[in-house]
Amino acid sequence: MNWLKNNWKWFVPCLVVLIIFLFLGFTLLIKSTEAYKITLNRAQSNSALIEKIGQPIDPGFFVIGSVRWTVDSGWTSLSFSVEGPHGTASIHSVAKKLNGTWFFDVLEANIVNHGKLNLLQEGDR
Repeated sequence: MNWLKNNWKWFVPCLVVLIIFLFLGFTLLIKSTEAYKITLNRAQSNSALIEKIGQPIDPGFFVIGSVRWTVDSGWTSLSFSVEGPHGTASIHSVAKKLNGTWFFDVLEANIVNHGKLNLLQEGDR
């Protein structure tokens, strides 16, 4: 306890910086996954979402969720925001990877002031 009392002025800022780097690393790791890229692509190419919030549709920085995967299988649950010239939406997806192919159970946009929009395509399930 005496050590912390004597060194808190540098220890606390270092701890805060470490936590920030871990959070940023986790966010960048999720953004590099195939499931995130597919989800974002679906949002950016959905004509109904483009009609509501405009184009281009840009992702927000933060991603919340969990990812578990191997080469041929996996599971994700992701939530992130997107913004267009006319509005914003939050995107939520739940997907599983079987034999190298991602299948979505949930893929939806919650558009501010417009409600939910299903982004699933035929063959997603």
